[in-house]
Amino acid sequence: MNRFKEEQGFAWLAKYIWNEVAEHNRRIALSGIEEEKIFHEEDVEDELGSDDYVENEQDLARVVELDKLIKSLDGVQHATIQANLYVNVINTVKNVRVLNANDNIVMMHTIIRNKLTPRDDFIFNTDRLVRLIVYI
Repeated sequence: MNRFKEEQGFAWLAKYIWNEVAEHNRRIALSGIEEEKIFHEEDVEDELGSDDYVENEQDLARVVELDKLIKSLDGVQHATIQANLYVNVINTVKNVRVLNANDNIVMMHTIIRNKLTPRDDFIFNTDRLVRLIVYI
């Protein structure tokens, strides 16, 4: 039986976002993807001196994957929205709704980041979270 790995889920998320943007002509705020990349870059910098080489390699792979995703979305029409600039967001994109981090979003983040999460729960919660950040 093939064990579902976190990297597979991460690659799946990148492909899902690309599919939503490129094939369905949806617009996406790249700030979330860029923040995720910065988060993993900080993890790599923090763990460079550690003995956990596997985790370092995983974080490096995620940074590379996010870099590829950001570069592949370069030619696609999108709006880059900076966090906490609500007025700027409303003026730039008329059909966007800014969601504050509520208990539901925090719970989905927690489930997705937990490496012990079963495959089906991971896919379900990742899909729900992506639907919150991808808009028509």
